Amino acid sequence: MNAFVMKADGFAHIEAAPKASLVYTYSWTDWMNKCGITAITTALITPDPGLTLTGGYVISGGLVAQRFTLGSLLRPYKAVCRATFNTGESDERTVVFDVRPR
Repeated sequence: MNAFVMKADGFAHIEAAPKASLVYTYSWTDWMNKCGITAITTALITPDPGLTLTGGYVISGGLVAQRFTLGSLLRPYKAVCRATFNTGESDERTVVFDVRPR
């Protein structure tokens, strides 16, 4: 997993090169443990235009992992993951890929 920095916008940010291919893992583990929720049942990942989902996501416990292929423009790309849990509740997490020259 790539290191991320939480910025003032409240989102996890990762710096990456144009057209990079990387896996990001969204985590609900701590929150699920505090709430007594035992499983993520489904996920829906919505990327910004120019950000490509490569393959399907993988759910493991309180984690949802997805491979992304980044765009070529030097700009931020957001990807929102909406997870639904065994209780019927749902929640979203957002990651921002800040594409920079390397």
